[in-house]
Amino acid sequence: MFRKKKKLLLASIAVLIVLMIADIWTKQFYQIFEQFGEQFVNEQKTYNYSKAHPDATADSKHELTVDRKSIEHVLLTGVEGDISVKRTPESVIRLQYTVTAKANDQNEANRKRDAVQVEKKVENGQLTFVTLVDGKPIGSDSITTDYVLLIPDQLKLSVESEEGSILIDGIHGDVNVKSTHGLMDVSNTVGTVSVDTASENVYIDGITGDVHLVSHSSEVNLNRVAGNVTTDVHQGSIFLTQIKGDVTGVFESSPSYMREIAGSVKVEGQYSDIQMDQIRGAAQIVSHGGTTRLVLSKDVGYTLRASVDGGAIQSNLPAKQEASDDNKVQLNRTIGNGTWPVDVDAESCTIIIHSN
Repeated sequence: MFRKKKKLLLASIAVLIVLMIADIWTKQFYQIFEQFGEQFVNEQKTYNYSKAHPDATADSKHELTVDRKSIEHVLLTGVEGDISVKRTPESVIRLQYTVTAKANDQNEANRKRDAVQVEKKVENGQLTFVTLVDGKPIGSDSITTDYVLLIPDQLKLSVESEEGSILIDGIHGDVNVKSTHGLMDVSNTVGTVSVDTASENVYIDGITGDVHLVSHSSEVNLNRVAGNVTTDVHQGSIFLTQIKGDVTGVFESSPSYMREIAGSVKVEGQYSDIQMDQIRGAAQIVSHGGTTRLVLSKDVGYTLRASVDGGAIQSNLPAKQEASDDNKVQLNRTIGNGTWPVDVDAESCTIIIHSN
């Protein structure tokens, strides 16, 4: 009996010793793991900081020239960097570009800079400039390439940019611009201008020709256009002034302001505020949600027909509002000599009419 108790006691002591050893080993393991983890985190932080704060910079300037001969279309694509395009009286197409590379040491910065090359390719009348790094499409945020493109008249121009500003000035030819981020400025251009943008700020001014705009999350100013304007605006805003042509388009969750329009207006607003002033043409407005505000001068003359379902009409006109058979609120009124018809069909919104 005593031997059995002694064996049981010894077994219990052995188990306790094993547990103590296991506990000590476990604590040491976690201490080693934590030290390794801290070291890894610190190294990662150091790498991220070094990447964000490079110590060395290397840059170089280059130029390419191409005789225009049979070229009809020029395409320039940029990823990181600014693009400037201007008109030249020369008969050659000239691309000047500056490469800037950043790294933690000078040798690496020099290597990155020297790896950048802009290639030119001519096919079916189109001249394409492509920027490559070690023969591959550029994709490093430590390398920027800024471009200045000089092109003669009567060439079609296409510019695409993922990151950086775009400045196009004085071009005589059709222009296509696509941008996903950065400032855009297109001015003093003779020809059709087509813009597809998600840039923060877009300024288009002094265009002799039609303008086609697709905009996402952008603030657009469109001024002094001698031509027609079509718009498709989403999640942004647009200001149109001094348009000598027709305006058509859709505004989705995007406030729009139109002033001094010399042609007809046909627009649709979806949850967007719309304001019009000094419209000298027939206007047709369809609005779902938001506020539609019209300034209709007696000196110009308008024939107003406004109708809203599930909303209200506010006006300083002496005309009396009426309710239709389907409970829509209506306001019909001749302002001045009634030259231009203005039709507003709205739902779940407020129509405000100012007349002076």
